[in-house]
Amino acid sequence: MAKTAEIVNNNNKDKIQLIPGCVEHIRYILTIIDDLFEQRQSYYRREGLLKATRVGKRIRYLKSELIQLLDRLTSRTNDDVS
Repeated sequence: MAKTAEIVNNNNKDKIQLIPGCVEHIRYILTIIDDLFEQRQSYYRREGLLKATRVGKRIRYLKSELIQLLDRLTSRTNDDVS
C-alpha cells in the first residue's frame, strides 16, 4: 500500500489522507481555477458589470456588488432560456 500524507483541519477532528503527489496535482488544479477566476473578474470589471474597491495592493468587492452581478447574470441567462 502507498504511503499517505495526512491533512488535519484546525479542530483536529477530521482527517483526510492523500496519496503522495496528489497534493501537487490539487495545487496545480487550484492554480488553474484561480487564473480563470482572475480573468473572469477582469472581464466583468471591463464590461462595467462589477465595481471593484482597492484596499492596499488587493482588489476587493462589496457583497452588494457581487449580489447585483449575480442578479444581472442570472436575469440575462434566464431571458435567453425563455
